[in-house]
Amino acid sequence: MKCRHLLPLLLLLISAPAWSAPTISLNWESCTGPINQANTGSHAYSLYISVVGMDRPHMAYQVDVGFGTTENTTPDAWFYDVVDYGELVVRQPAVSVHPDAEMSKVCPALSGDLRGLYITATRPRPAEDLAFPTGTMQFLISIAYPDKMMDFDPNQRYFIARIEFDHSTSVEGEGVPGTSRGGFEQPIQFRLNGKRCTFLAIDGMTEYPFDVSNGAVLATFGGSPSLTPAAATTWGQIKSQYRR
Repeated sequence: MKCRHLLPLLLLLISAPAWSAPTISLNWESCTGPINQANTGSHAYSLYISVVGMDRPHMAYQVDVGFGTTENTTPDAWFYDVVDYGELVVRQPAVSVHPDAEMSKVCPALSGDLRGLYITATRPRPAEDLAFPTGTMQFLISIAYPDKMMDFDPNQRYFIARIEFDHSTSVEGEGVPGTSRGGFEQPIQFRLNGKRCTFLAIDGMTEYPFDVSNGAVLATFGGSPSLTPAAATTWGQIKSQYRR
């Protein structure tokens, strides 16, 4: 009698598919561009962050990208901070959270047409943040859209962000103070911090992870160096803005 009641439950457990986290990708120049970018000179390069497999309503997300050399350093060409470069103006990477009209046809924004609050930062990895070694850089984006995104397609690739790195003053070898930034010949790699790549359910409390390929190198510039991921902290600041 007991076995007869247990059998339907066991069949249900066996047949129910496990939830698969949406997968983030890093690509150069488009949502489906190459993952390895050759150094073709001193000009701008755009890194796209996108996701596929989104299968539930959401109202916010955050993504943390770490980048640096194999020696866990950052050459001047890739260093962004409040520093004195003399007469040289160092522009922070330009960030877009919505694709342009042409890109939106194939890679629409994860937040749809909803307006929201977003925070971005490109900075040296803080010493207290153990996600990647000190000496590397961090790109962080958090965005919340309180009207909530209810319509989605798990088969659609969605645009998360575009980061444009301005390398118009980057040069190989030693830079000239006030004129150029050196070290542009050094290979750079990009990873995702799994503890800080998440999205928020419409209840404003439940947090789901993105699949970030277990901390693997997802994109490179000029080569394929390696970093070692570790633990990380949580977000929270932007979630509290719109929690209901």
